[in-house]
Amino acid sequence: MVVDRQRTVERKRARFGLAMNEADERAAALDPTEVREQVSTVAAVTPGGYARFNLTLANGAIWQTVEPLRFPPKVGDAITIRSGTLGTFKASVPGLATIKVKRLR
Repeated sequence: MVVDRQRTVERKRARFGLAMNEADERAAALDPTEVREQVSTVAAVTPGGYARFNLTLANGAIWQTVEPLRFPPKVGDAITIRSGTLGTFKASVPGLATIKVKRLR
């Protein structure tokens, strides 16, 4: 069976941040097509309660800040989300501190 590498990477980019089972996590550690970061722009910012915010990205993914923020990112800001240790994710927005996030959808 021939698998197109580009399609595999695109599929993994679309699922970046969503929950995986243990077997998938172990296989991902050795996978050369594994996606470790996502670069996009913020399309919408909505309050999530308790000084947290839901960030909708240009690609349609919705992430929520885990830590409370005083100043949320603005619509149109560039954002880079990187996978961290033990299944965590961190978002970097120029001009703001790096924040922990989780993917909702």
